[in-house]
Amino acid sequence: MLEKKKKECPSNLPSARIVICFHNEEFNVLFRTVSSVMTLTPQHILEEIILVDDMREFDDLKEKLDYHVENFRGKIKLIRNKKRAGLIRARLTGASRASGDVLMLLDSHCKVTKVWLEPVLNAIAKDPQMGVCPLIDVSDYVTLEYQSSPVVRGAFNWYLQFKRDRDFSYERDGPEGPTRPIWSPAMTGGSCAINRHYFNAIGKYKGINLWGGENLELSLRTWMYGGQLFILPCSRVGHIDKQHFANHTGIVKALVYNNLRLVHIWLDEYKVKDTSLVWIGE
Repeated sequence: MLEKKKKECPSNLPSARIVICFHNEEFNVLFRTVSSVMTLTPQHILEEIILVDDMREFDDLKEKLDYHVENFRGKIKLIRNKKRAGLIRARLTGASRASGDVLMLLDSHCKVTKVWLEPVLNAIAKDPQMGVCPLIDVSDYVTLEYQSSPVVRGAFNWYLQFKRDRDFSYERDGPEGPTRPIWSPAMTGGSCAINRHYFNAIGKYKGINLWGGENLELSLRTWMYGGQLFILPCSRVGHIDKQHFANHTGIVKALVYNNLRLVHIWLDEYKVKDTSLVWIGE
C-alpha cells in the first residue's frame, strides 16, 4: 500500500452513518468490510453502520451474521428486507433510517484503511454541497491481495461507461501537495459520501432501477444542483471488482433502462435524438 502523506484534520468533525447493503455476499468478505470499518474508524466519528440485508439466500448471512454483529452492539443496525429490492432501493432503505449530516454509501466487498473517513468528513463539513469519494484501490477477487491505485478521477464516455482518468501534475501544486482533493466529473458507485440533507434535496436515487448507472445519475444531479464532486487521494478504500454477474439479464436490463433514463432527463442536446425507452417494457 502506498504510504500516506500526513494531513491534519480538525478534531470537531461531524459523525457519519455508513450504509452497507448486501444480497448474496460471501460472509467473510462482508464481515471483512464491517470489521475494517469498526477497527480503523475512530468511534467518535462513526455514529453507526446500517447493514441492509436485501433478501440474502446464503444461510451464514442469517444467524451467523447476527451472532458476529452482536460483538459491535450499539454501532450496527441490521435491517432485513422482506422482499428483494435491488441495490438502489436497498440503499434508499438504509439512507431513510439514517440521521445526522453525513451519509457514506459503501459496497459490501470493501476494506477501508487508516484515516479513511476523516478527510471525507472534513471536506463535507467545509461544503455541504460537495460529493466526495475515497480513492479506490483494488482487492484481488481471488486472493484479496490489496493493491494501491494511482491518483485518478472519475469520468465516463459517450456509452455512459464509467472510466478513470489520471490527474494533472499541476493539481498537486500548492501547500496540500499530493493530498489535495481532485476535481472529478463523476463519482464511483462503490464508495461515496454526501451530506444527507443535500442528498435528499437533489432527489436521492429517484427513478433508478435495481443496479447500475446510479453513480453517474447522482454525479449529474450534484453538478446540476450547484454542487461539486471530488476524489480524495488521502482517503483510500480497497474494493473487490465483481465481474461474474455482469451478464445477468435482469441487471443488464436495469442498467440499460437507467442509462436511457439518464440520457433523456439530463443530457438535453447531447443525447442521440432517436434514443428510446420503449423496448424496456418488452
